[in-house]
Amino acid sequence: MAILKEEAWVYPVPPSGLVSSERLTEVPAGRFIAFFGRVLAKQSPGTAKGRLVVTLEDEAGSLQLVIDPKTYGHLGGIMDSQSFLCVFGRLDRREGAPALKVTQVFRLSLSPGFPPQTGCKPQ
Repeated sequence: MAILKEEAWVYPVPPSGLVSSERLTEVPAGRFIAFFGRVLAKQSPGTAKGRLVVTLEDEAGSLQLVIDPKTYGHLGGIMDSQSFLCVFGRLDRREGAPALKVTQVFRLSLSPGFPPQTGCKPQ
């Protein structure tokens, strides 16, 4: 994941603006944060009242995302088509475990020069 952040970042939020899973304990509940990670699981348990629960993993650990039905209606297309997600939301601590109530999922913002030149020549 570090190489994505250093050499192939395609999201409008800068990597320096992200909170890593190892720093989540330092962030007070209720604070809005940006988080980036690989999608590990998506589920909508019957007890979740229509919410989608997504687990994202970064270099240091994981974070549960909670997406309400209205937000998913607006952003589900992005979430369903990406293996990595960059999200923004309010940090919550239910039963001691951090969770992020997602309010925004960032779209990929590919620049005209993407993908970056690697020095490889096509055959």
